[in-house]
Amino acid sequence: MLSFSASESVPMRTRKNYLGSVAIRNAVNSPRVRNGRSFACGNCNSVFSMKHNLQYHWRIECGQPPRYNCPYCAYRTKHPSNVRAHVRRKHPDNRVYVVDIRKTDIPQFF
Repeated sequence: MLSFSASESVPMRTRKNYLGSVAIRNAVNSPRVRNGRSFACGNCNSVFSMKHNLQYHWRIECGQPPRYNCPYCAYRTKHPSNVRAHVRRKHPDNRVYVVDIRKTDIPQFF
């Protein structure tokens, strides 16, 4: 193991290798990777590390058309948070809310 005093600088190559090895060690020790399980969607190429994420994917995303609309333009997405971010970015002077096309009579205000 290399040691450096506070006044010495760590060579870039060494710093990069050390940080990379720490990231790999942390990833391998993660409970999601440690058990070696992955959950693949049978309809598309998506793979998830947790079963409930796959179940959410099946229910909300996989094979479903975009459900949430921007109230000010034709932007559509599968997640309401994306519409809120879009409205803040593209329509900054307007009220931030999401139109759920499955519940067209009640907009979701935030």
